[in-house]
Amino acid sequence: YTTDGTKPTLQSAMYTGPIPMPLGESIYCFAYVAEDGSCGKVAQRSYHLELDAQVSVTEAEALVVEYMLILRKIFKEDGTFSDSTTARYLYQYEYVTEIEGAGNYYVVAEVFRDESGVESKTGSYFAVSTGQKKCYKLIMDENNKFSLVDIL
Repeated sequence: YTTDGTKPTLQSAMYTGPIPMPLGESIYCFAYVAEDGSCGKVAQRSYHLELDAQVSVTEAEALVVEYMLILRKIFKEDGTFSDSTTARYLYQYEYVTEIEGAGNYYVVAEVFRDESGVESKTGSYFAVSTGQKKCYKLIMDENNKFSLVDIL
């Protein structure tokens, strides 16, 4: 499946369960793609997600940065961690998810930008409550279920 309205290919995400939904407009396309790359009929659906949130996406990203400063993973708000390099960690909103029994959370990914500007996700994710300024480390188990871990 794809989430940007493009036709699915072998390189597209494979549907295995609930799909994270970003805020705003999304166009989901689903199709069976055979191993030879041929694509079956594409089913397309459009969605618009708005939340009645007390915390904005910008505030969520800033809160993760604040926690990383406290933990001394980064030393400046721009994500730098050393005066001897221009490499940095960035904290970028990915989507909103509901965590069973805990409510709605913004998922914020940690991204490493090297000195040449190439960005790659580190595999670390954080969850910020949409209802209060509280940040957690986000862990996914082998069954694709999220759990929240206190950072501080």
